Amino acid sequence: MRAWLKYVKIQEPGELALNYELWPHLIEFNKMLDLHRRVIVIKAKQIGVSWTLAARALRKIYTTPGANILEISK
Repeated sequence: MRAWLKYVKIQEPGELALNYELWPHLIEFNKMLDLHRRVIVIKAKQIGVSWTLAARALRKIYTTPGANILEISK
């Protein structure tokens, strides 16, 4: 799907880095983000959405000169 995602690692404090897993709902989520400028997400915790958005933000920062990114996660 997205070749760059194979380079994404997730590391929680005090744990080993793990490969980012594209679960079926995250594949669909990425497609929605590609198709629509604004997406509202109503979700449960621990489903990978924050990590997905963080990975996409980092990619944008590294590939778009002058990019402005705002990410808020509680």
